[in-house]
Amino acid sequence: MKTKSSTIVVILGVLFFAADSGLGCGGCGNSPPEAVLSLYCDCGPTITFDGSDSTDDGGITKYEWDFDYNGTFNCDYWETSSYHPDGAFDGITTHIYTSPGTYTVMLRVTDNGWCGTYLTDTADCMVIIGGTTSYGGRLGEGDKVPGRVDILEEDAYKEGELIVKFKRPVSDTLEQQLAGKAKLSNPILSASLDGLNRKHKVRVIEPVFKDFKAGRERMSNLLNKDAKLLSSDEKRLLRRQQRAPKGAKAPELDRIYKITLEPGQSAEQAVADYSRDPAIEYAELNYIVSISLTPNDPNYPVQWALNNTGQMYPASGNYRNPPGRAGCDVNAPQAWDIHTGSSEVVVAVIDTGVDYNHRDLQG
Repeated sequence: MKTKSSTIVVILGVLFFAADSGLGCGGCGNSPPEAVLSLYCDCGPTITFDGSDSTDDGGITKYEWDFDYNGTFNCDYWETSSYHPDGAFDGITTHIYTSPGTYTVMLRVTDNGWCGTYLTDTADCMVIIGGTTSYGGRLGEGDKVPGRVDILEEDAYKEGELIVKFKRPVSDTLEQQLAGKAKLSNPILSASLDGLNRKHKVRVIEPVFKDFKAGRERMSNLLNKDAKLLSSDEKRLLRRQQRAPKGAKAPELDRIYKITLEPGQSAEQAVADYSRDPAIEYAELNYIVSISLTPNDPNYPVQWALNNTGQMYPASGNYRNPPGRAGCDVNAPQAWDIHTGSSEVVVAVIDTGVDYNHRDLQG
């Protein structure tokens, strides 16, 4: 997605909620409000924060926002029924982030002050504004998903290149025409695909995973080889293959190709056109991703045991205040720079059981 600000916004990950429990007001029966926060974007660096799902038995009378919460609530924007600068008292507002970084956004809601006491509740989420990411998916304009926001630079993909996975039998036809060649400049596939190749001035088509089938055949032949004649590498490959679930099939990576266009051609338009062809399983830009030893798990920033930066920690739905102690961790990032483990290492965890209701095991 191209925007006037030359950015692409991708929403992914998990929204972290935190809510104060609140206290009822004596014997008058006033219940505390419940703050609920979500976020979304319409492409670009402007993030919309939505607190309209917050509830109270007598109605919410005030919404307050801190777009860079650091342990002390500093109100950056607020609205009431009589004061709403953005035009509506609806619990929805926007904010533009101009610098990369990790931000905690705090929403505080106030109830109607039944029996003279105003009760409040808070909810917050994490926003990560960064550079390139290894996330490969894209969301359409206006998609609303609670979570983490990554801003990708517009040049985070190779100009004039796209990745296409062909369906059979077109992929078989392409394989036959390659016949040992590394790439093709003028393949004959189908009337519609040949027309697209001419329209977008395709220069070459080449497999992304070269010699994939040959590699699979070599692996299959190892199963019939005398165990005494196996090299250490072959034994390791067999052990790895045995860990695959019974009946599992290897993905058909041989059907994935890189298409290079002539200079000046639009890869974005080519992706749109190829995606509509019935012989194409999918087509996408050739995105540039960075290799990092730091995980891209959206929950990693709150894993204080791995890297404690003094961050807030959502335990049982509530943030502990004050936040954690910076440096009180196992120094995982420093360790990953030295070694990231080995498939040859077997780790046995002796435990009394599994909490199958735990949120990490759901889905």
